Amino acid sequence: MNEPIPQHAIRMISFLVNFIDFKIENPFDSNIPEGLEVKIGYSNLYNEDDTTHFTVNLELILNSPDNTFMLQVKSMALFQTQSPIDEAFKNSSFVSVNAPAIAFPFLRSFITTLTSNAGVKPVILPAFNFNQSQ
Repeated sequence: MNEPIPQHAIRMISFLVNFIDFKIENPFDSNIPEGLEVKIGYSNLYNEDDTTHFTVNLELILNSPDNTFMLQVKSMALFQTQSPIDEAFKNSSFVSVNAPAIAFPFLRSFITTLTSNAGVKPVILPAFNFNQSQ
């Protein structure tokens, strides 16, 4: 019988947007062009002096095919664990799949609110499967 894998309970403590680059070529056209190219990148950051916290960095880039619309957003989500972070935890799918999946809805909501408040048709991002991006 296989030995059970220990689970680290995590919780997201905070979410921060730390960079925005937003370009709309035609301010009189509130329609965003169809077929936006969506690029999503993410990484984890650990502090060796703090063994119960880690950060998920998310970067999103949206571009229209005709380059009249561009949005780049970088964000950070701070997580806390109940147990000290070890190498097994760092290499687990829990960190590379679950933590970004927990943080992504906050970025998704931010994008919708930002574009709506900017006076253009709101951008509603589809769900993203972090399991397939490994």
